[in-house]
Amino acid sequence: MKEIDHSTLLAIHPLTYQGEQALPGRWSAFFKALRNLLVQVGIEAPDSSEDLLLIYYDEPFAALSTFFENLQSLKKQQWQPQMGAVPIQVIVHLHRRKDPPVDFGEATASVWGVLQPETLYVTRALKLQWNLLFAGKKMPAHQFTDAGDGLSQLSFSGDLSELKRERLFTGRFLAAKGASSECFYCGMANHAPAHCPSKQLTMETRGLDRVGYLSFAKIDTLFKQVMAEQKKMAELLATNIDGAQIRNDPALQVYVAYFDMYLIYQPRFLSYAAFSLLSSWDGIGKTDRVKVDSRNLHSGFDCLRVGKYKQALDFLKAESQSLGGKQFYATLGLAFVALERGRMGDVAHFLQIANSTAGTEKEKIYISLLTARFHRLAGHPWKAEQLISSVANLYVDCAEVQYSLIQTRVHEGQGQQQMQLLRKLASGDRRYFMIALMDPAMLPANTM
Repeated sequence: MKEIDHSTLLAIHPLTYQGEQALPGRWSAFFKALRNLLVQVGIEAPDSSEDLLLIYYDEPFAALSTFFENLQSLKKQQWQPQMGAVPIQVIVHLHRRKDPPVDFGEATASVWGVLQPETLYVTRALKLQWNLLFAGKKMPAHQFTDAGDGLSQLSFSGDLSELKRERLFTGRFLAAKGASSECFYCGMANHAPAHCPSKQLTMETRGLDRVGYLSFAKIDTLFKQVMAEQKKMAELLATNIDGAQIRNDPALQVYVAYFDMYLIYQPRFLSYAAFSLLSSWDGIGKTDRVKVDSRNLHSGFDCLRVGKYKQALDFLKAESQSLGGKQFYATLGLAFVALERGRMGDVAHFLQIANSTAGTEKEKIYISLLTARFHRLAGHPWKAEQLISSVANLYVDCAEVQYSLIQTRVHEGQGQQQMQLLRKLASGDRRYFMIALMDPAMLPANTM
């Protein structure tokens, strides 16, 4: 496949004086809101500023649809027809890697002195490739008019509502439907942790890596299907599925992949982390060899899995009190038992104890992630953000920590500012692209 060597540059020059005349005291907030919406999909250039927004998109349709969709949304909320055109000037350009800097890349460039407000202009580079780049795209009727200086004015005579981005994933909200509180283990709202289907899974029965081979449309269709058949799917998991079944059943791949998103908060990961021969944190990465070197701990985890809480407590307490025992992991096991029994005060108590006994980097990352999630679900999101922000500064290369921070900030209404961080994370690990598509925690920043 030929490598794509171009991107689309959307340049927006605000006419600040006219903006303040139209929206006294509110223009700055209006323009900032537009910028925040646009960078959810595009990537802002380093030299972009409040005097000239420079935002790159993968292709021109994404640039145009994102611009129109969000500008129209803002106008409905804050702009009156009698105000006339929104005082912004817009140029769309096809930028190739080896191209020299554009001549409109400064707010003081002469071209900005002659363009009409709220009117799109495309450069010669983009116009020459227009038919090729927009082939197969649903576009309203439009025409070009030569505007001089290598620019063409783009005018639409058709219905602009046709110019909408296709959302890759429309079924994510289904995972958040339900009458229960959000499950600590998986993020769904239709069951308590004690009845979470993820308890039927092991580290060997995973689907996240496989589901990436399906098309987005297929994943979306299957996701809606399995969310409508959760009782049936949960019963299937209870039959002790294996890797071969997951490989041969795309619907099962999607269902299991959903639970893989929250893997690090589940009992199967606790057991793996406790017995893994790897001393460093590897999160949702590959499964390393394990060595079950504590009968009490192994039995305690097994009793937790099947809901035998009294026996689980006996085994886990014995491990936490034994000389040379795995106190950290036994204490986390006690926290999970308390969680499934609905004893939130005990959960907080055991998490504090585990935090005090965390000695390795692996343990410190793990307890921080669990505690931050507990704070958020307990109604203390500021505690979650404070904790995970401090940890994120220490472990900048830990994808799980960075994603937890993104989740926390999206929950706090900062979703617009997190999209570039999410794209950076997904570029390093494609699994996070799939995770962000399915994760109901990302609903407040629904741009995909």
